[in-house]
Amino acid sequence: MKKMFFVACLLLVFSTHGQNSKSQRKSTDVKQDIPLTTAASQVKEKGGHDYLALVKIAGSWGYIDMSGKIAINPQFDNAKPFSDGLARVKKMGDWGFINPEGKITIDCIYNEAASFTK
Repeated sequence: MKKMFFVACLLLVFSTHGQNSKSQRKSTDVKQDIPLTTAASQVKEKGGHDYLALVKIAGSWGYIDMSGKIAINPQFDNAKPFSDGLARVKKMGDWGFINPEGKITIDCIYNEAASFTK
């Protein structure tokens, strides 16, 4: 009886060890050089602009196009989706607005800002 208990314990230990090593192998197969976060919302701009999605790379927010290519370099402390041709962005603690080309159209000088609407 003691031998069966001992064998059962050994089998349990070896089966648990085998599962842990498999899961560790899977997690090490994925390499991520740059921390990347994307926001789910994408907006089709009026005037024919492509969809742009928010993306956070190494702590800064920017925008990518539908192919995943960076459209507006990550440079903002915070950013929001485009609304009526402008996106709300936060830089150095203050809010402003950019156009789909990434040009600041309303300077980042405001403590608070809401989504832009015409």
